[in-house]
Amino acid sequence: MSGLFDNYEMLTDFEKKITGFIETENLFGSADKALLAVSGGADSTALLYSMARLKAEGILGAEFIVVHINHQLRGSDSDSDEAFVVEQAGRLNLSVITKRLD
Repeated sequence: MSGLFDNYEMLTDFEKKITGFIETENLFGSADKALLAVSGGADSTALLYSMARLKAEGILGAEFIVVHINHQLRGSDSDSDEAFVVEQAGRLNLSVITKRLD
């Protein structure tokens, strides 16, 4: 890989898969902002941290805004997921938008 992903060799295997997919699909094009949906589960949290690292390393240029939808289906567990996502976004200095839907 070259160009946008000059720091490719320093990435984890997971981050390499993400960058490969982004490049192959031209996922962000010339976008300067993108929404990143995060449920609070393990998969989306791993993606959140990987995307934040790619941004911090200068591999991705888009600003990421974390989005979480609380469907309120699991009572306090749903609320805990929302709080967790807000906390993680804060740790990464990322903007976060939450919405509660019934």
